Amino acid sequence: MKIKLMPMLAGVLVLGAVAAPFAVNAQANPSAQRLLAQAQQGQRQGKEGKWAKLNLSDAQKQQMRQIKQETRAQIEAVLTPEQRAQMETMKQNRQGQNGQRQARQGQGRRGGMMASLNLTSEQQARIKEIMETQKSRMSQVLTPEQRQQMEQMRSQWQQQRQQRQQGN
Repeated sequence: MKIKLMPMLAGVLVLGAVAAPFAVNAQANPSAQRLLAQAQQGQRQGKEGKWAKLNLSDAQKQQMRQIKQETRAQIEAVLTPEQRAQMETMKQNRQGQNGQRQARQGQGRRGGMMASLNLTSEQQARIKEIMETQKSRMSQVLTPEQRQQMEQMRSQWQQQRQQRQQGN
């Protein structure tokens, strides 16, 4: 669980300052991590990426941004001042390596970053709870059709991830 939580938290905090990628994540659903990774990939490329397929309205986009900002603040509150400073330093270092990061997309680099924060089990549990709440809130913003489409996208992303893992 710690390994799954680490990449998710890194993605939330590292890319949170940029326009919201509309990430949805929960530890109980590993496919949600793929959704986060895909949304972040599209965002880093200056577009909404796979989320564009959902055709979110401007109001939905704003609601997603608000939820994301609130989630980021809640997660940062869980971290110690030292962990926040360390995360900010890592974030700045990663922003400077944007081209290299895009070239290595999807290879699990966030895990090492999160492991270096040495989260306690209490911090991990609290962050998991925060992310589950975020997923629920974001799901409520979507229409039933968008939720169904998102599940289909998750399924496709899961298959793509499995294919990449089999290729490694």
